[in-house]
Amino acid sequence: LKNLLSLDLLRNIDTKVIFTFTCDTIKQQYKKITEKYHDNNNINTILVSSLTAYNIARSTVGHALFSSFETIVKRCQKKIMIFADGIDSNGDAFSITSKSLPESQFETKIRRDMFEIDFYKGIISLVTNIKEDQSGSYFSNIHFCIILPEDTIEKIRLSDRDFIKKRISHLRWDAYYLVNMINKRLSAVTNNEIKSDHPFDDFENYMKRFYPQIPTQYVFKTDKKEMHVDIFNYFLSLSFWRPRDILIHLAYVIGAVDDGTNDKINERTLRALLYRSSKEIIENEFFKEYKNTIFNLDQIIFAFENKSIVLSAQECYKTINNITFLLTAKKNIEDFRSKMRFLYEIGFIGVVLPNDIKERYEFATEYCFIYNEGIQPFDLINFDADLTKIKFVINHLFYSFLNLNYNSECFIEDFSKDYFISNHQTRSLITNY
Repeated sequence: LKNLLSLDLLRNIDTKVIFTFTCDTIKQQYKKITEKYHDNNNINTILVSSLTAYNIARSTVGHALFSSFETIVKRCQKKIMIFADGIDSNGDAFSITSKSLPESQFETKIRRDMFEIDFYKGIISLVTNIKEDQSGSYFSNIHFCIILPEDTIEKIRLSDRDFIKKRISHLRWDAYYLVNMINKRLSAVTNNEIKSDHPFDDFENYMKRFYPQIPTQYVFKTDKKEMHVDIFNYFLSLSFWRPRDILIHLAYVIGAVDDGTNDKINERTLRALLYRSSKEIIENEFFKEYKNTIFNLDQIIFAFENKSIVLSAQECYKTINNITFLLTAKKNIEDFRSKMRFLYEIGFIGVVLPNDIKERYEFATEYCFIYNEGIQPFDLINFDADLTKIKFVINHLFYSFLNLNYNSECFIEDFSKDYFISNHQTRSLITNY
C-alpha cells in the first residue's frame, strides 16, 4: 500500500503516533457531535451512527488517502487477510507473569486477569464491528486472523459465554503436525511429493532421496555410552516443539549440503551445525521472546550452568532459591513453586513423573514438558513432599549451551512414533494453563 500510494511519509511512521492521533480524532469527532446536537433527543443514535470504524478511519488518515485505499482494494481480485501478529507471544508473556504471582498477590492477579479479558474482548469487538460495518463496500473483501493465547479464550468464555461465540480454530503444534509441516516445505523445495501412510516415514524418505549426505540418525555421546537417535527426533529435542525451531535446524543442516557436494556430513560437522542452530534459537527465540516478561532471565538460566540435566527439586531449590525473579510487571516471584512453574511454562524445564502418577493418570511418558503434555504434569507434583524425590529435567536444547552433565542412562526425549501418534490423538485434551 505504501509503495502503491508513493507516500514517503508512511515509510517510517511511528505506530504509537497513529494510535494517539486516532484517539484524538475520536475525541474531536465526539466533541463536534455533542456540541452540535446537545439539544437533540436522538444524540445517542447520532453518536453511534457517526463514530463508526469507517468514518473514524476516513477522518484519521484523510479523505484523499482513504479514497485511494478504497480504490486499490476494490480493484484487487483476491481476498485480503489481515493478521494481528505478536499478540499471542506478548499475551503469553503477560499471562505467564500473572499466573506466576504468589498467593499473597491474589488481588493483583485478579485485576490483571480482568484487564486481559477486557483487552481481548475489545480487540474482538473491534474486528466484529469492522466486518459488520458495510458502509464501505470493500469490507466484505477483508478478513482478519487474530492469534490469541488459548487460556485467554477460555477466560473470556467463562466470563461471557455469548461473547465468545465467534469463529475459533485451535492451533496446537505436536510432532505429528510438525513433521507434516516439514514435509510440505520439503515438497515445495524439491518440487516432489512423497506420500505414504505415515508422515514420519515420508520425512525419512525425503531426506534419503534428496539429501543423502545428511545422516538419518544423530549419534549422541556421553562419557558412559553412545546413543543413536532419529534425526527428526533429535531436532525435536532441541526445540520447544514450534515450527520455527525445527525450520532453523533444518535450514542449517540442508544449507551445509546445498552447494551440490556429495560428501556426507560427518558426526562432528552435524554436531557443530546443530550447536549453532540451537544457540540461535536460545538467543533469538527464547531470551528475546521473554525479555519483556522478566528482566533477569539470563541470570536464572545460567545458574544451571554445569549442572546435571536431571535434577532433584532440592537441587533446583539450591540453584534458584537466592535468585529473585524480576518480572517486568514489578511483581517479583519469590516462592520456589512459582519459580519452577514459571520455568516449566516457558519450556526450560520438564517434570520426571513418578511411576505411580504416570500409571494413575495414564501418561504415555514419564518425561513431561509444557509443549508435549501441557500443564497437568506440573500441577500433579506435590511440593510439600520430600524434595529429594521430586525430579525435573532441563530441556535438551540447553544441553551444550549450559554444558550440562548428562546423567541419564537413556536419551530422554527419544519418543517413539507410537507416542507421537497417541499424543496427536489426545492433543485436544491437553491444556497449557
